Formats: sequence, C-alpha cells, structure tokens
Amino acid sequence: MAQIQDIPVEILRLIFKNIYLTSRALRYPERYESDTDSDLEENDDDKFQRRLNRSFKRGLRTFPPEIIWTDESMHSPAKFPFNVANTCKLWRDVVLSLPENWVDIRFDLAHDPASLLDAFAASRNILFSVLVFTTANDRTERGQTLEKERTHSIVQHLLPHMKRCTSVVFNLIFASSLPSPVPFLVCNPPELTELTLDYQVYNLPSYYKGTNIHPKPTPSPPTKLTKMSMNGSAFMDIIHLGNKWLRALKTGMEQAKNQGMKLYLRDFQLPISDDDIIFVHFIHLLHFFDPSYELHLEKISMAYHPHIGAGSVAQYDLSETSWSLLTFKNVSKDFIAEFFQSSAIGMVEEQIHFISCSIPRISGGISVFNLTLTDVPASTPSFSEDDDSLYNLVPSWNGGSLSLISCPTFNDKFVHWLAGEGEDGLCEARGIGFLEIQDCQSVSTAAIRRLVAAVNDPVMLKKLRLSHNPGIKHLTVSGQGPLLNEEDLSWFKRYNGRTTIIWEVQTKDSFKTRLLEFKGKWGNFNDG
Repeated sequence: MAQIQDIPVEILRLIFKNIYLTSRALRYPERYESDTDSDLEENDDDKFQRRLNRSFKRGLRTFPPEIIWTDESMHSPAKFPFNVANTCKLWRDVVLSLPENWVDIRFDLAHDPASLLDAFAASRNILFSVLVFTTANDRTERGQTLEKERTHSIVQHLLPHMKRCTSVVFNLIFASSLPSPVPFLVCNPPELTELTLDYQVYNLPSYYKGTNIHPKPTPSPPTKLTKMSMNGSAFMDIIHLGNKWLRALKTGMEQAKNQGMKLYLRDFQLPISDDDIIFVHFIHLLHFFDPSYELHLEKISMAYHPHIGAGSVAQYDLSETSWSLLTFKNVSKDFIAEFFQSSAIGMVEEQIHFISCSIPRISGGISVFNLTLTDVPASTPSFSEDDDSLYNLVPSWNGGSLSLISCPTFNDKFVHWLAGEGEDGLCEARGIGFLEIQDCQSVSTAAIRRLVAAVNDPVMLKKLRLSHNPGIKHLTVSGQGPLLNEEDLSWFKRYNGRTTIIWEVQTKDSFKTRLLEFKGKWGNFNDG
C-alpha cells in the first residue's frame, strides 16, 4: 500500500500551492529588496513568485499587493501551513520550499517549535510577521522553564531575519520568559511596525534592577513603529541603546512622518534612588518616543514619596511632547503627582483617561479638553495634602468635556458641590460643555437637574465673563442609572436652556427610559 511519503514532490508542491491560494485572498505580499537579491539565482520558485506578483500588479497598480488571510482562524498553528509542516519531514521540507507560505509565522509554545524554526529563513526575501503564544496552562516551575527555553530558541532563529520582519508579538504566561526589546531594536529592522512583549503573570521584581545588556547599535533605528507594549523594566532597557540611537529614532520618526506610536507600559515600580535618577531616565526615554500618539500606563508606582523641587522641571522636561491620548490605570497617586508636576508635560490633544486611580491635587493643573474618569473615588472635599479624590481633580482640570464611567462615589453630594453648593459657593463645573454619565447609580435625577441649571445660569456666566460659553451643550446619561419620573419630564419640558440631552438608562429589571432633545424640540420615550 502506498504511503504518504510516496507522493511525488512535484504533486505535493502543486497541492500545497493550491491550498495556499484558497486559504488567502489573491493579493501577493510585498517583497523586500535586499542588497543581495540581484545575486540570487532564480529557480522555479522565484519564477512562480515573479509571475504571480506581476499578474496582481496589473490589476492593482495604485497600491502594492499584499497577502490577506481569508479567515482569522487561519492564523492558528493548527491550520495550513503549520499542520502540514508537522505531518512528516518530507511534507515539511516541501512546504518550507514555498516562501509565500511564511508571511505570517505562528508558534504555540505548548508544542516544541523546533520543526518550524526554519520558517524564518524559508520566507526568503518576503516580509513576514511573527506571533508567539501558548495554549498551555502549566504555571509550575517546570512550565516556566520550558516556556523560557522555547522562547529563547525562537528568538535566536528570528533575529538574523529582523530586517524583513513587520511585526513581533509575544503573548506568554510568564513575564520572565520574555526577551528584552533591545535585541530586536538593535537589528535596525526598517519594516518593523509593532513590538509587543505581553504576558499573563508578572513574576519579575517590581522595581527596575538594571540590565547586563550592552548593545552596539547602529544609528539607524526603526522609523515605522506604530505600537510597542511591554513591562516598564523592559522599556527601561532601551536606554542602553544610547542617546545617539535614541536621537536618530526621534528624528527618523519625524522625517518619516510617522502617524504616531501607541506605547503601552505596565507593572513597574520606581525604586528609591539618588536624585530620582530612575524617574529621570524613564521620562528621558518617553521624550525620545515623541511623537507618540497614545501613552497607556498601567500598574505604575513609586517606592517613595516624590520630592518636587524648583529645579526638577528643567531636568524632566516633557514640555515639547504632544500626545493624543494619555491613559492611567491603577497608577499610584505619587507617580501621577510626579508625572504631571515634575515632568512639565506638554500638550495632550484629545483625552486623558484615569481608571481606578486615586488622584492627588495637582498644583500645575491638567490641560486637556476631554477628561474621562472610570471608577475614581470621590472621598470628601477637604483639599488636604493626603486627600485623593474627584474633589482634587476637577479644580485642577482645564477643559470642556467630562465623562464619568462606573464611579460609585459620583453621588448627589459631589454633584451639589459641582453645582456650587460648597463653602465658597463657586460652581466648580463652570466651563463644562459636554457631560457624559455612564453606569453611575449613586446619583439622582434631581441632582443632575440642579447641575444643569447651575452651569447654564446666565447670571453666573455673565459674572464669570463666560458669556461666550453657553453652558452645558450636551448631556448624556446612559447604562445603569437613575430613571426619569414625571417630575423630571415636566422640568425638562419647561426648561428653556440650550442643552441637548440624551437620557437612556436601564435598571436591573431592564426598565428603560429615554429623553431626547433635538433642535429645541423635546420628546420623551418610555420603553419597558
């Protein structure tokens, strides 16, 4: 009886090419033209690629052709070509001889990656991306050791081909299994757009210990980077590439008109050090990654209370940076204070988002039009040095759009304070033109009505010379929250303000209510 290894190689090649074409849309990937391409002998595979490439260019002259998977599940190592490569040595050799199969390379560390390590070289002069993940759930010491060993093996085979790599993504269990970002960046990868080093369990020291990495980079860093994600210590390793490399990165990204990078950093504690040197280095690195379109910080803290001095601003200057979005999630109040008050942070064009953060009072203020607060505590309006609350943040903020999401301490007491019923009688919500309240169940409709009336009070607007500001333009109440009753409906119908209101909330028993205003005409809808 014939065996699978008895099938002629020529037939196998035709079969595998057909599977390749049916599993992807018919758009061929970009080719990376290296300095040695002209020296390569053109074999049958080269001719096949050239003819296929030419045929697609006829129909797509405006945009370079690229390969697209027909189904996201095809990225799985259980699909072609990975399943074929793991069948037997003959099939693996044949499928590895077809470079177009290896545009998207996937490794599941639940299995030994050895049989697919040649895929990087097999892609030859085609751009490729790589994803390393694990479906294993072994969190023992043995599982940790195995994951690290397999990761190391993949990295060693990947690095020689980094000039053709467009994306490197690691999604592992243990942070200790991940490589440093430095070996990837020092390779001068001109096509790299993403470097993600992600994990489920952070099992490294919480504070930065430094590194033994001493790279010798060329001053030609990647300029197409649009996303980097890693823990804070891994990010700090990048400083060892040196100022010359970092300056070249900043200049190169500006000259390439990079649309902006999304930078995600988490799990990092700034240790006690002389002159806050680690914080200085951290801010120093952020400066070179400008223009960063978005900066997301999660679980960042300090092992000491910040010492804010007059001379620190010049040291940590970020005044020339420009972010579109800043996100702080579970970030300590000491770090927030140091970040805003010591780093002389520049412009944030669109939004700052605090998630589950205790926010100190920031003397220098926060300037951004859109401020979003999710699960932020309110505490009391004491303004004491140790107070960390919504009462600290609002007076420090200079903007026009406020969103409160799932804030259980956003209650009537806080809303009445916003409306000017505090000791000084000043309407703290003045200047807010857009207010969104989502999933806040501790506030009443009466308190929200009081706030709208206070902010839109023409006497207050005239007194504070805010006549150019018509008060709250848009109010949105959504998610789980207070239902409108007949008294509320009557008040809104009589109300002669110019606020557009969208009120659509749902209680636990799924009862809904909605109130809409459009061009001055009121209508109300009740859905049960």
